[in-house]
Amino acid sequence: MDTIRSNILRKVFTGLLFITLSFPVYSVNNWKNILQDEKQNTELYKKGLQALNNKDTINAEKYFKESVSRNGDAASNYELAKIYLVRNTYLSRNIAYEYFRKAALLEPENLEYRYAFASLMKSFARRSSMKEYKNILSLDSNQTNAYLNLGEMKAKDFNEFNRSVRSENGVYMSMQESANKDFVESEKYFLSALSKDTLNYDTIMKLSLLYERANKPQKGIPLLNRLVRNNKDDKNVHLLLGLL
Repeated sequence: MDTIRSNILRKVFTGLLFITLSFPVYSVNNWKNILQDEKQNTELYKKGLQALNNKDTINAEKYFKESVSRNGDAASNYELAKIYLVRNTYLSRNIAYEYFRKAALLEPENLEYRYAFASLMKSFARRSSMKEYKNILSLDSNQTNAYLNLGEMKAKDFNEFNRSVRSENGVYMSMQESANKDFVESEKYFLSALSKDTLNYDTIMKLSLLYERANKPQKGIPLLNRLVRNNKDDKNVHLLLGLL
């Protein structure tokens, strides 16, 4: 019985020793394969960038598509979106939309991807665009450009409905209440941008123009006076100040 027990223990020990010794080798080989795959995927992206630098968009598109197919990386999706966006057709814009969307989904904290996605949607999906700018602010409340874009979009709504009416079953109804709400919202976003950057040129100009159209010059003049001190030779600042 002792001999049998000894033989069993010897076999168990030998098996455990074999597993222990072979496991590091197996792990190292696995890591080598993983690193090699990652390098190949990275190389495809780098080749795509190199092709872009050489203004060879055909090969760039090929490399980025292969990278997306193999690795599904956000960076290649983003570059493909930019390539299709430049082609400026209805179909290419829709394809760009999908690639931008995938890039943003894969790396939701990448603000560059989110800005590109939000900007593309401004022309045909304004609500989705505004939602995306708000998502950017939820990630980083100091994003002045997100506030600026939101302010611009609501200012456009104000300009459209201010002092206007619409016909409903032959009855004309004023749109001023909606316009006033758009004004308040637009002003809020612009002021939020200024709270982060008090001398932001674009924000002051656009907010002052909003005040001019809303017949509130007393609000815009102090802002433009602030801007004049740092832009004395800017004719556009002086023109808008003169209007107010």
